[in-house]
Amino acid sequence: MDTVFKPTQEGYPPEGASIFSFIGIMAYYFPGVSTTKPDGTDRFQSDVSRARQIWNFPIIPTRAVQLTQQQADVINLQQSDLTCSSDFLDRRARQLMASRRVSDSTRFYKDLITVWYVPFNTFERSSTVGCAWSNVGGPGSEYQHIIVTENANNSSNLSLLAHELGHIFFGTVPGQDNSDPTGPDITTLIQNENGTTTTITPSHSLAEDNVMYPTPRNNTVVERSQREKMASSRLVPIDILIPS
Repeated sequence: MDTVFKPTQEGYPPEGASIFSFIGIMAYYFPGVSTTKPDGTDRFQSDVSRARQIWNFPIIPTRAVQLTQQQADVINLQQSDLTCSSDFLDRRARQLMASRRVSDSTRFYKDLITVWYVPFNTFERSSTVGCAWSNVGGPGSEYQHIIVTENANNSSNLSLLAHELGHIFFGTVPGQDNSDPTGPDITTLIQNENGTTTTITPSHSLAEDNVMYPTPRNNTVVERSQREKMASSRLVPIDILIPS
């Protein structure tokens, strides 16, 4: 695994020091959601494991919370609440999801990325199966949210979580936008061989085999420029262990 270093001040790390850094993720399961993969493996663990392999970085699953029916009834999430085009807090149900995340927060858990597995096949009136929102909340209390639907839980969408994590990484680089280094400067329409078109925004990659292509499917390619931007995310902490 390549060592990733985000300098914190001039002169760091000291010569001979070793660096360990990781990103933590927690999950919430709504009632009725599949918690295992079709092959019987743990869904959250499997999704994170693949994301870790693709990004070649210690992405660690920390905890998974199974919401009770009563807790889910309070949130009252509906498929109509699932739209990527609006801010995470624009919908009442998503406000309550965010509040639940904050209420479960501790000093350590504050910087964890949150994945919500929801009991709908797709987002509202679309084929979308996942979406990411970075920096939800006010200054100093930003949280990162990803919503994943049931249709993502199959052998054709193995790289979805890795894709959504890419949006979180790019959206949390201080002083930059959430654009993908391998994406277009402006939204571009690509004509496919079957006569359809693919819309590629600056937050996605132009390369069809890249994990950040608009439909990641089972893609695994991540370019050096994408890794470098990911390493600049404020979510990537650095622990410097100075040899004795």
